[in-house]
Amino acid sequence: MHIDCPFIVQAAKHADFQTFEIVEKHGGQIKDTGEIGVSTTHNNIVISNILGAIASQDNPTFLKKVIKRMKDGLEYEAKEQQFIMEQPFTKEYSGFTPLMIAVVHSSEETIKTFI
Repeated sequence: MHIDCPFIVQAAKHADFQTFEIVEKHGGQIKDTGEIGVSTTHNNIVISNILGAIASQDNPTFLKKVIKRMKDGLEYEAKEQQFIMEQPFTKEYSGFTPLMIAVVHSSEETIKTFI
């Protein structure tokens, strides 16, 4: 299964603020969503917004630069899709907000940035 992932979400997922700014300047939408992770163990593809992507990478500096502009993105709930159709699929992050993703993957500083 292939999930489209906009360049701006990819930049956030890879904690590349410089590329993030360039993509946004050239039309990338800060409200875009896309694949932020794949688990072959659970056979799932996790889909979230930019805040979820940053939270999954534990980058409080990047998060502080973006969070003020995305207050309406704080409650975005992650979705999941099956990765390999022929294998069992276990949802792991469905319904997780960016803060919930941070609790699983990030440092205390990143978590406090959300609060």
